[in-house]
Amino acid sequence: MDIDEIKVTLAGLSARDAEREELVSALRREASVAQSLLSSFQGIRQALEREGECSRGKDLQDCRLSSLLCRLPRCPPSPRGDKDGERVKLSIMQVCSREAFTQFVRRAGLQLVSGWGGAVRTTCVARVDGPLMVLSAVGVPTELTSACLSATFVRRNGNKVRRTLVHCHVDGNGKEWFLLGWAHDGQRVRVAVRETEEFDASIGGFSCELAVQVVDARDVPDGPKDASGIVWKANSSAGVVDGALNKIGNVTITLPVYTEEGHGTGLSSLL
Repeated sequence: MDIDEIKVTLAGLSARDAEREELVSALRREASVAQSLLSSFQGIRQALEREGECSRGKDLQDCRLSSLLCRLPRCPPSPRGDKDGERVKLSIMQVCSREAFTQFVRRAGLQLVSGWGGAVRTTCVARVDGPLMVLSAVGVPTELTSACLSATFVRRNGNKVRRTLVHCHVDGNGKEWFLLGWAHDGQRVRVAVRETEEFDASIGGFSCELAVQVVDARDVPDGPKDASGIVWKANSSAGVVDGALNKIGNVTITLPVYTEEGHGTGLSSLL
């Protein structure tokens, strides 16, 4: 082999080496793109899995919000013996699984009180501090909160009635204590009270206006207890239908209601 043939052979080998280097670089670039795509797909899958795990809780929250917003615009019932309960509290119930309730509580940022009950039925309670926390838990928008807390309705006969989501505690002396909220220590309570409960017929109202006070809960006669609540209770027949005890039950959302005839806004202004 002469020198020219050697040069040609070397040139061919060099060209093949360059092609191999270019091929290796191309494969590395494709591997890098594939790795990036794989990481993206894994991230999307994990996000979908997390969303799927919480979807039941979100569905329950959305459903409770829809039910509440449909219920609140209804005018409170007239004073009647068979419907007086609707004038002091508003309750909305729905069938759901315990898993969905737990997801809902976690999504709403609430604290779940340990469940209790016998071998058949279990009760789980979410700790809420008044109507405002209940509205927030079900996802009521901030701009609708005030309208939900207090609103005036007009009956068919033209009379006005004011409904306020607040717990009214009446002590043994007939004095009204409106529970506005608890202090962080859980020992003191913010209330609205009147100095006297005298009714002035000339003005068609009480002679004293409501005033806000922060008092020790032990100083309130009979101990006030807000009716606000979010409770899940297992259905006693769930085992027959679902095949597992304490898996299916009813979640009940309860809000205290104070109804007064007329267009009184004194109480709502203190909320």
